[in-house]
Amino acid sequence: PTEAQRTSIESVRVSEPFADALAFQAYSKLPLYSQQLIGAWCISLVKRLGVFYDMRVGKTKTAWVAMKAAIASGEIDFFVVVCPRTNMYDPWLPELEANGFDVVVLDGTTAEDEEAIFLRNRERWSPREYAKGPTVYVLNYERVGSRLPLMTEHWDMTRIGVVADETSAIKNPKANRSRAMHALCETPPYVVLLNGTPMEQGPHDLWSQMRCVDS
Repeated sequence: PTEAQRTSIESVRVSEPFADALAFQAYSKLPLYSQQLIGAWCISLVKRLGVFYDMRVGKTKTAWVAMKAAIASGEIDFFVVVCPRTNMYDPWLPELEANGFDVVVLDGTTAEDEEAIFLRNRERWSPREYAKGPTVYVLNYERVGSRLPLMTEHWDMTRIGVVADETSAIKNPKANRSRAMHALCETPPYVVLLNGTPMEQGPHDLWSQMRCVDS
């Protein structure tokens, strides 16, 4: 920019609310867009809500930045990402690993997943040597029902966050995976729903999704 443009840009006063949102930039290596900053800030204030941004505007990053901030502030110990199986390995796994998370994918046998869940419970007394950063578990919707008893046995569910991606997968309240998600989301202080098309068939599509936020 020219000198005149620089002066003009520098003279623009950032509103006080957006100044608070800018604090979330500290949790991302790359610059965040304004909607991501505001979204992460809103999550930190409201804690249980749907982030129904349009596709391709950064819902994934909005969610994990907010969770990273919540872990850093001591509000939660770690968080869980629930998504369709195709999304577990792209985009969630590579994006989380690239941003310093210790990612545990719950995609094994019951015994393997139980061991991974139990290890997180022991971290407070003997941290895993290979832990790279804040812990996040990733699993698909179909597995929540079978893994939830293990989670409630080994974790303090009042100390975790839940990020549910592509929540159209749970719009049928009678489906087993919807019921399992409703149970998973009852206790955690942070519950974030991500969906670019939350009302494909009409407003009734929202009911089961929003029950995760407010039972």
